[in-house]
Order: sequence, then structure tokens, then C-alpha cells
Amino acid sequence: DLRVSAEELKNKRIMVADAFKEKSRAAQEATRANARIEIQDQELVIKANQIVSLIERVEQLQSVERERDRYRELADLRAGLAQGVMDQVAEDIVFAERVRDEHVSTVKKLSKDNKETKRMMMDQQTVVAKLRSQVQEYKNREANASLVSAAMERRNKIAASSKKR
Repeated sequence: DLRVSAEELKNKRIMVADAFKEKSRAAQEATRANARIEIQDQELVIKANQIVSLIERVEQLQSVERERDRYRELADLRAGLAQGVMDQVAEDIVFAERVRDEHVSTVKKLSKDNKETKRMMMDQQTVVAKLRSQVQEYKNREANASLVSAAMERRNKIAASSKKR
């Protein structure tokens, strides 16, 4: 009867140990899932920021074009009036050219900002790639640890069975 109780106690200890191992595995899986979700959230934030930035840039460029077109139309209307308003037309043309120059400068600045944004996006993509690499490394470590654990359990079972003999 004591042998049976000892055997039952041993089985219960094994069950408890297995339950703790399963709990540990589940916790590790939850941690990995949270890491994946965080990476996906970061990717979505990066993409959303990129989209917002691109929309703002397009709106700025469209505004620049509309303003430039408005000044061109104004200059064309005044040029068609009469010889007496030619001085005014010349001033409008100079103003339109100045605005155009400012807009060209703005477009160049926006282009430079766009390049900087692209560089930042590439840097962020590099960070995301590094995070993915780390997650893969953790997965590989965990897989190796699981294999080592399984091998140790097999070795312990073999050792236990050889002790019984």
C-alpha cells in the first residue's frame, strides 16, 4: 500500500511539474504574442504617420499650384485691358515671379523634407527589421531550450528506468 501511495505521490509530483512547465510555456507564448502585437502596432503607427505626412505634402503642393495659377490668371486679365495699365501688369508679373520663386523654394524645401522623411522611414524600417530579428532570435532560443528540456527529460526518464532495473 505504501508503494502504491509513493507511486501515486510520484505521479502527482510529475503532474504538478508538468503543469508548471505548461504554465511557463503559456507565459512565454503570451510574451511572444505581445511582442508581435507591439511590433505590428509600431508598424501601423509608422505607416499612419507616413500617410498623414504624404497627405499634408500633397495638400501643400496643391495649394502652391492653385496660388500660382491664380496669380497667372490675374496677370493675364490685366494684360488684356489696355495700354494704360501696362505698368500695373508689369508689377503683377514681377510679383507673380517672386511668388513663383518662393513657391519653387517651398517645393525644393518640401522635396528635401520628403527625402528626410523617406530616410527616417528607412531608419524606422531598419528598427522594425532589428526587432523582428530579435523576436526570431528569441524564438530560436526558446526552440533550443525546448529541445534541451526534452532531451534532459528523456535522459532523466532513461536514468530513472535504469535505476529501477
